[in-house]
Amino acid sequence: MLRLFVSVPLPPVTIPGLGTVGEEGSAGAHLTLKFLGSVPEPRVGPIGLALEAGLRGAASFPVSLQGLEAFPSRERPRVLYAKVVNGQPELAGLAERVEGALAGLGFPREGRPWVGHLTVKRLRPGPPSPGALDLLRRHPDTRFLVAVVRRVELVSSVLTPEGAVHTPLVAFPLAPLPG
Repeated sequence: MLRLFVSVPLPPVTIPGLGTVGEEGSAGAHLTLKFLGSVPEPRVGPIGLALEAGLRGAASFPVSLQGLEAFPSRERPRVLYAKVVNGQPELAGLAERVEGALAGLGFPREGRPWVGHLTVKRLRPGPPSPGALDLLRRHPDTRFLVAVVRRVELVSSVLTPEGAVHTPLVAFPLAPLPG
């Protein structure tokens, strides 16, 4: 079984006071479009074909990340994330294409709207750490990244004690930006 997800890869993103997401040796910065969970290895081929068909004709576009937020809330943060401020409609469109492509293979559609975000830190259960609350206060509008989304990837994720190891299995290039 492979633990799979579909994502948009990003260059490394530096969060002042926290470090770099996606630096060498880490899981890599990405925006998850859909988490597939544990999937038998023989299904990778059909998943790839479905994604290729579903993403056909999708074009590259600019994206930017700005400001830190938290799930489930700023008062009780469990996950800190950088917000997508430009490119959200295009990313949501890619997520919908992925949902549609994989629904026919038995992957249920997500029941809630897709929210573009880059996870930058997961927090332990319990009272919120002063450091996490300070990061949220210091970076409500800090611009972290401006980039161009050029591809979507089907990724294998292996959880280790040192963190997740992500391996792209198939890349789906998007059409170049016009001009």
